[in-house]
Amino acid sequence: MTEKQHIHQEHDHCHHEPSKNWTGILFIFLGAFLLLQTTNVIDEIDNWWALFVISPGVATYLSAFQQYRSTRKVTIRLIDRITSGTFITFVGFILLLDWQWSKIWPVFLIIIGLEYLLKNYIRNGRHNQNNE
Repeated sequence: MTEKQHIHQEHDHCHHEPSKNWTGILFIFLGAFLLLQTTNVIDEIDNWWALFVISPGVATYLSAFQQYRSTRKVTIRLIDRITSGTFITFVGFILLLDWQWSKIWPVFLIIIGLEYLLKNYIRNGRHNQNNE
């Protein structure tokens, strides 16, 4: 194996599983937050467990970012990931900050409406490209 092939192989190995890196980063931030809370460095948040709801939402965003970074295309699947991440993260923040569901729920309708518009835009864009 030449030196150039060896360097290329090491480069491929380093970027093979970036999602595990993001998972590790999420755990570090979660642990740091909980440490700051338990040592009273930050004000106590009663609903700290909601961070366990927010974390998968953030991980979903990161997954969408990785997909876009690798394909450089906005796809239906990418929009689905972003929408799912938004729902999960938003629910987590509602629980974390103890917001009133009765006042916040219309945001979910806005998110769904934006998802439909984006998907329709992508579908029509592809249809128009195929007809040209």
